Amino acid sequence: MNLAIRALLAAGSMTFVAGCASTFGTDRGGETYAQERTPNDHVAQPWLLGEPRYPKAELAKGTSGYVVIDARVNARGELVDVRPGPGNLGPQAFVDAVHDALPMWRFHPPLDAECQPSRERIQVRAWFEVEDGKPKVYVQGEGPEWKGDQPRPIATRKATYPHNISSFRWQDGVIVFAKATIDPQGNVVDTTAKAYPRGLTWLMMPFEDQARVALLDFKFPPSQLATPRHYCTDIVFPAESNQGG
Repeated sequence: MNLAIRALLAAGSMTFVAGCASTFGTDRGGETYAQERTPNDHVAQPWLLGEPRYPKAELAKGTSGYVVIDARVNARGELVDVRPGPGNLGPQAFVDAVHDALPMWRFHPPLDAECQPSRERIQVRAWFEVEDGKPKVYVQGEGPEWKGDQPRPIATRKATYPHNISSFRWQDGVIVFAKATIDPQGNVVDTTAKAYPRGLTWLMMPFEDQARVALLDFKFPPSQLATPRHYCTDIVFPAESNQGG
C-alpha cells in the first residue's frame, strides 16, 4: 500500500469492502440482534456495503486512488442527490465503479432534534488499492456532528429481530429511528420509533415495538435538571438476520 493512502487510512476508521455485502449486529449463536449507537458514534458511516468492481485495466496496472462524493442520506440509508466531492485521485474508471455501487450502499444519516434523518449532507471517500496483486476497497463517510446534548447510556439492551415476521425478506434491512425520554433519575419513561422502508405499516410495527422495548431498558446517569432529557438513535435490523433466532 502506498504511503499516501496509508496516511489517509490512518486518519479515521474505515470499512473494508470485500466479497458479499457486509452488515453488523447479529449474534449467530442464538438470538439475532439489531445494532444501535449514538449519532456521533456512527453518523455518515455505512451499515451495508456492496463491493464496487475494481476496474480490470486499473487492477492489471496496479493503479490505486480514491473517489470523493457529496450526498444526502435518506430514511432508508440510500445516498441521494449525489454530487462530485472535492478532489479525486485516480482515473475516471474509479468514479464509474463507485457510482455503479451506490445502489448497494446504505449509510447512517445525520439526525435532527426529533431523531429523524436531517437534510444535512455527508462526504464519502472510497479508496482503491492493489496489495500483493489483490484488489481492496475501503470506504469512509464524514458528516456533521450531533448538535444536541445527548446523554450516553450506562446500561443498554439489544433489540432482537421480530420472530413473528422472520419469514419475510428485506433485501436492504430495516432501520428504525427512535427517541427516548429520560427522567431525572436516568430512567426511560417514554419512547417513539419509526421504521423504514415504510411499505405496509403492519409489517413495520414489530420492528418499532422491538426498538421501543429495548430502549425502555436503557439506563442513563442521573441529572440535576428537572426537565426531561432525550436520547436519539437509529437501530439497524440487517437483512441477513431474517432467519430469526
